[in-house]
Order: sequence, then structure tokens, then C-alpha cells
Amino acid sequence: SASAVGPKKTGTKKAEVENEENLEAGNFSPEEIEERVGEVVGAQTVVNLKSANWKERLEGAEAFLGKVEEMAEGVDPHCEMIIRFLAPLITPEKNMQVTTKIIEVVTVTARNGMSFSRRDAHQSIEPVGVQMASHIRARIPCSTCLSTLCEAVGAGFVLKHLLPKAAKDKNPKVLSESLTWAATTVEEFGLAGVDVKGILKELKEALSSAVAPTRTAATKVLGAMHVYLGAGIKDFLSDVKPALMTSIETEFQKMPHNPSQTPTRMVRQKKRAAAAAGGGDENAVEVEEEEDAGASGGFGLPAEDISGKM
Repeated sequence: SASAVGPKKTGTKKAEVENEENLEAGNFSPEEIEERVGEVVGAQTVVNLKSANWKERLEGAEAFLGKVEEMAEGVDPHCEMIIRFLAPLITPEKNMQVTTKIIEVVTVTARNGMSFSRRDAHQSIEPVGVQMASHIRARIPCSTCLSTLCEAVGAGFVLKHLLPKAAKDKNPKVLSESLTWAATTVEEFGLAGVDVKGILKELKEALSSAVAPTRTAATKVLGAMHVYLGAGIKDFLSDVKPALMTSIETEFQKMPHNPSQTPTRMVRQKKRAAAAAGGGDENAVEVEEEEDAGASGGFGLPAEDISGKM
């Protein structure tokens, strides 16, 4: 039950950094971060990335990417410094090559850094999500980056922090692109660890948007959720306008409830635990407890609709 799971979740180390203040916390000044990153990738690379000349920035971004790819899992001790240095640099560029290269560095760091944390992910989610809507060439690298963050820290965490921020952005494309990505993410990762009630709240607000692509994208997310949750999801949509509900029902028909549906991607600790066949990976247990908490955490859907999917 939710009450049985609750104490486990709040007792985990990850839960301790869940509030915004801790996720933003950092003990290093910008100067310290630059110095430590320079020790890893070279001082000139840092200088180039901060240059006013876009060609020098591109040269710095390419050198940075080459270095972290070469380091492979050796990037692990440096995740926090790399992300703290790069996240503020993920900004709109006239030359999108610079931004997309920086985002690729974040992706490689998240993929190879086993200590890549929720705090690191939190630094990256908003700038990457915003850039996803900035240029068609940024869409794929940004989507790939966000999905890699899901593998590192869980889809529930990324969705929880991406969608509310996207909803507040002045550019409506940020929300519609984020929702389009979210639909694919729910299909791939399932709903283990996802705050379903929280996501539905965001979706209902998106459904009331005056922007048609936002409503369409929100409907797609509901369809992806319906595959895992079944008819119980309709209980949360009782106040949706009839015309819109017709569109949602059509999407549900396209994406029927499948009790045997299993995710095609998962959090990497869980993947390692599965590969080890119960080899006692403490991190894997921690993630699993949190995912079960999110999956059964009292959002009002019948337990039988989602049991066995986790």
C-alpha cells in the first residue's frame, strides 16, 4: 500500500535532495567550477566556450565533447562540475551547432557517469527542455538528452520537473514539444516512479490551452498512459469538455489498455540489478522502492490496473 511504501521513500538518500533548495545547492563558486573543469578538459577549452566569438565557442564545445567521449566512464568523478559549468551555457545561439554540442556533452556525461545525480539532472532539465523548442535541429539532441537523464535518474523525476517549467515558459512551443517528448517517454519507460496524479494535473491544464498543438500533445500523453492504466484514468477526466473528451476517447482507442505491456527502457540501476540477477546492488534497491512508491502511491486508480507493470 501507499502507506507501507511511504516511509521507505522518505528514508532514502535521494529523497533528501528532492526539495528545490537542495537540488539547487552547490558549494562551489563559478571560478572554482571553471578551474576544476579546466583541469579535466583543458583550460583553453573552458576559455573557448566562454568566448564572444561563436567559432571559438564551437571549437570549445567540440573539444569538450571529444574529451568526455574519450574519458568514457572516467567522467564519473567530474559529473557535478561538468554539469554546473555547462548548464548555464545552454542558451539560444544563432549557430545551433554550439548549443547542440553542449547538450551532447550533457548526454554523454549522464550516460557514462554512474554518480550522475538528481541534482545534476535538475540543472539540465529546464535549459534542455527550452532548447528543444528553439530550433528544429535541436529537437533530436534535446530529446535524446532528456531520455538519457531518465535512464540516469528516472522518468518520474524528469517529468515532474520538466512539465511545470515548460508550462510557465512564454513560448507555447516549449510545452507542446515537452508534452510530445513525454508521450514517447511514457510509452518507453512506463509509469513506475511517476507521480501519475501530478502528471494528470499538468495534462488537464494543458488541455485547457488555447494552443491547439498543446492540446493535441497532451492528448497523446493521455493515450500513452492509458496503455498502462486502463479505464481508471477516465475518473480524472470527468470535467473535461465533451468535444475534447471525444478526441481523448479516440486516442484511447488507438492506444488500448494492455495489461501485459512492459517498458522498453528503464533506470540504469534497475537494469544493472536485473542483469546481476539479484546481486545486491544497494542503489538498485533504492530506485526500485521509489518507483514502487510512485506507481502505487495513492493516486486513486485500481491497483489491478497497474500491478505487474513495474
